[in-house]
Amino acid sequence: MSKRYDLDVGKRRVRRRWREFIKSRVGNRKKAQILCFPGEYGFEIEQCYRPLGFRDENIWGIERDPKAARVIRERYPKINLIEMDIAEFVHKYDGPAFQVISLDYCGHFGPDKVQPLALLTARGLIADRGCINVNLMAGREQAEDKVHMRNLYARVLQDKMSLKGKTISVYEAVELVNNANDEELAEVRDNAMTHSILSMLGYLMPTVRVCFDCKLTHVRGASVALSPKTKIIEDDGQGHMKLENVTVPDKSDRIQLGTQIKHEAIMDVNEELHSLGIVKYAKLDSEIRESLRQARVPADFFDYHLGRTMVMGFFDQFGLPDFPVKLERYSYVSESGRRMLSDFIETRHLRDVMNRMDTLVAPMGRKDNADEHRFMLYPKPEVDTLEGMNAYLKRVKKFIYYYADNIAKHIKTEPDNWPEREDLGGGEAINVNEDKLKARVVELVKKGRSAEEIAQKVPYLQPGTIRAIRAHVTMGTYEPKKKPA
Repeated sequence: MSKRYDLDVGKRRVRRRWREFIKSRVGNRKKAQILCFPGEYGFEIEQCYRPLGFRDENIWGIERDPKAARVIRERYPKINLIEMDIAEFVHKYDGPAFQVISLDYCGHFGPDKVQPLALLTARGLIADRGCINVNLMAGREQAEDKVHMRNLYARVLQDKMSLKGKTISVYEAVELVNNANDEELAEVRDNAMTHSILSMLGYLMPTVRVCFDCKLTHVRGASVALSPKTKIIEDDGQGHMKLENVTVPDKSDRIQLGTQIKHEAIMDVNEELHSLGIVKYAKLDSEIRESLRQARVPADFFDYHLGRTMVMGFFDQFGLPDFPVKLERYSYVSESGRRMLSDFIETRHLRDVMNRMDTLVAPMGRKDNADEHRFMLYPKPEVDTLEGMNAYLKRVKKFIYYYADNIAKHIKTEPDNWPEREDLGGGEAINVNEDKLKARVVELVKKGRSAEEIAQKVPYLQPGTIRAIRAHVTMGTYEPKKKPA
């Protein structure tokens, strides 16, 4: 017999939080589209969506198990039941965007669990205001998944240093990944899961979209990927180092390619800003310094340098990210004793905001070689005179103020803005009086209710049990179980 998630105390608690999360954020629920894993008994539908007025015909349920699919189809004939892998479905789907996405996995963290989100955001299948739930088991990861989590955790540590306005050197980057190797796996897992989800929605896939749309397919420099086992084995003191236990990113991987192109774009723009004297002049501007202090926005956007901010603005404006603007994090213990992790994310496109945003950089290609490109200040600033420098700096100020007030302060991608994960407890099952439930079924049958109507009112009993009772009552052969004398 499959697991009864309706009787799982921890599961019911997290579903109650999920119901409240989407209740205040999804309007026009009669038309809202839902993507979820309903499970054999559809308890997520019963406990979350039907009580809020969502319609079964707008629910897209993924179920690969043929036996479970038959039960779901019988119990919920109006939902769109999809008997294929979720990644395959998302790749083929051409309907309206989803307002609610619930990826309630039973298994552990791994790249395959995040891939559907990557496809959803890449294909623009998350609504302008979306609610996303990812649920994973805390444990039983494969060895390669543990390495992947530690690499993600190293990125979390790097982001925390970035929030302090510090540019990360190679030495510090190696130290960070080494520290990630020493951290407790529970801490690594907790942070890696959240970072992976948020970066995929608000950073990685939008970057890929921009590179694809602008036909940016070539990186000029060489890069390596650090791992928790990376060591510096040779250093000449002149910036030339030899590292061991590193990997060369696969340039056929669009995410890795896009990340490297974005990094090179920042280097290009920074070089031009410095060569024109704009950075030095901006550092002397007390108004810009004061605006950064007062805005209280993530320093990840502003404290590095102006070039990074300009490039981030360009990629955000044209990549149309699903910006994470609200985050709730929970854990609970299932009835089987497994600890589970749940992240709830509200996303926004902020499209109207970005349409009003100025653009200060652009990629420039060569007619004779489409593979070569370089990011430049565009339109090119006239800073040969003091008046020209002041005019351009005014544009830069306007860009920073606008980006800070309308975009950056709303985004929850930085670790210091993540809420603590709330423990909802659990670990036990709800006691159910099956005799009373069967008596209720008999009562409803005598009132002429259909099997589907009874299943909605008595969700704790399996559909087969309800059908059997209904058949016996109809034929007059039902005999309730007698209590022992």
